[in-house]
Amino acid sequence: MKVIKNSAHMYDTLYKTLEEESLSKTNETALRFINTSAMGNKNRFESFFTTISNVNTQIRNLNDVQLIINLFVKNLRTLFTVEEAHLFLFNDNEYELLPVTERCDRRIRHTVETSLKNGIISWVFEKKKAVILPNLSRNEKHAPNLNYLIIPIIERNQKKGILVVQTPLSELKDDSFEMKAVHLLTGLIYPKVSMIINQEKINEAIKESLTYKSKLSNDSKLAAVGELTNGIVEDIMKPTQVIMSCSDFIKNEHSNVDKDVLQTINNQVKKIETVMNRLSKFASVNNDATVTTPCNLNDEVSEYVDVLMSSIKNNNYECILDLGENIPPILSNSNLLNQIFSNLFSLIKNGYSETGGILIQTRFQSGLVLINVFTTDNFGNMNSKKRDSFELSLSIMNNLMRKHEGKVFYNSSEESGTSFSLQFPLKRKLQK
Repeated sequence: MKVIKNSAHMYDTLYKTLEEESLSKTNETALRFINTSAMGNKNRFESFFTTISNVNTQIRNLNDVQLIINLFVKNLRTLFTVEEAHLFLFNDNEYELLPVTERCDRRIRHTVETSLKNGIISWVFEKKKAVILPNLSRNEKHAPNLNYLIIPIIERNQKKGILVVQTPLSELKDDSFEMKAVHLLTGLIYPKVSMIINQEKINEAIKESLTYKSKLSNDSKLAAVGELTNGIVEDIMKPTQVIMSCSDFIKNEHSNVDKDVLQTINNQVKKIETVMNRLSKFASVNNDATVTTPCNLNDEVSEYVDVLMSSIKNNNYECILDLGENIPPILSNSNLLNQIFSNLFSLIKNGYSETGGILIQTRFQSGLVLINVFTTDNFGNMNSKKRDSFELSLSIMNNLMRKHEGKVFYNSSEESGTSFSLQFPLKRKLQK
């Protein structure tokens, strides 16, 4: 079709006529036609702030870090494509970034460790804004091409941690809606996660404080018992010496006396002396006891069990010693070892039933000197009072084993009873 135009009059373009129409007309139809994008953005903002309000309400009722991170990732995926997201916080020395949850992707953890080592994380904190790092360690052929969005978390000009988001995005502007939304969501979850972690640290510090307080109390009680025992032993030993002297006098002066009866008296008195000597040695408190020397665990275990054997039998329990041969000595002292044994038997006593048995083994294996203790009791059904006492004794024993650079392993089940394994390393670091 041909258009023949004889007039020289110029007509405006369609776009310009629409723009003028929007300025001159105020009817609803024209405004809606021209401002469709603005209306869409308005709805988007309203929807997001509703989401922010809901997230804030849900976070208040959550006390599990993993659930908070899951909620964060769920809402993050409504903004843009997100594969994974994890929060990392600095340790006390700011030398290491640790994930706040155990379920952290291995690749993300490796990327953070490498970035921290190579100074990239320091560079991010210097910029004080989010950056996107390409995934340079992608090995799988058909694996999605994911990058790492790293957002620094700074509180009162101090580096606190980073948020790492695994996403296919290669660019995200600082003034974009998505970036601002991420910052808002991070500002909601970080204080709550930080509060939970700090509360856990406070609880751990209180528990450790109570443990050391109990240990100090136990040490002072042991010292008092030691001093009292020494006096009691001396009071018992004097009459036994008189009995022995009188027995020898009767034997020598009266030939018609039954010598078997006198021999029985002497044997029983010697047994009392042996027990008293062991008790005196166990309860002794002197400065030499704190000196670290090579100790034979077989001898230490035998002496301790000899002292407690009567108490074990009174509870209708049988105790069997299975001491290994050629057990090398460990660096320790009798005082520390007796404290370990005391707490160990305190644990066992918490699980006592009407009758049962205890097996104590010593072994040398793979550079470790082992004390394995097995009991027929199951400790899984203790009441709360016994459980508190059990955990306290176990914590004290762990602290004592750490002084030997050793470890305690504990296992209990209804079918197999309970086992404790004390592992003393033969080789230890040099102590100043």
